[in-house]
Amino acid sequence: MHVQLGPATPTSTGANIGKPLEGVRILDLTRVLAGPFATMNLGDLGGEVIKVEKPGTGDDTRSWGPPFLGNESIYFLSVNRNKKSIAVDLKNPKGVKIIKELSAVSDVFVENYIPGKLAAMGLGYEDINKIAPQIVYCSITVLLCAALSPIVERTPTNKDVAKECLVERISLNNEKQRKRTKKMEQVVNQEEKAFIAERAGEKVMPLV
Repeated sequence: MHVQLGPATPTSTGANIGKPLEGVRILDLTRVLAGPFATMNLGDLGGEVIKVEKPGTGDDTRSWGPPFLGNESIYFLSVNRNKKSIAVDLKNPKGVKIIKELSAVSDVFVENYIPGKLAAMGLGYEDINKIAPQIVYCSITVLLCAALSPIVERTPTNKDVAKECLVERISLNNEKQRKRTKKMEQVVNQEEKAFIAERAGEKVMPLV
């Protein structure tokens, strides 16, 4: 399969006219929460966001609920508006080839996989930079440090828990005779996603 795309186009006719990121294409390899919110912001600013999902089930959050709107998860809808979606099997060499071809015609590449996972597939920064030196490559990964290494090893995908432990915020939710528990609202994660969207937007603005 060969990917051939023209210039980036707005996700809805007339909706993004005059927006700062119109004409910018974002390849979105993020899932769940950390990442989809950031790329949604880029879409809101006029960027063309192509969301890559796994075949069959799609993003994990498509099935999270209740609440649902019809058959759609409200959780998923809340962080994935203004996006186009494709299903690609990244475990298949053909799927990896598709991502590389999309990268060659994109301006921003955003992912939130476990550190090193995409590189093992041949989709790490060095791999993408060789075929798309113009691209802004954003990796949303857990903050790694010696103090957090045991937490990261146990919960490699739960970035918010690790960061809350680091800043002792998680201790505010403990009670007598109970272990410390995570806050329901992911404040640290929300701040992270807003920061990623802002930095990516700054990098591609000169391209517009």
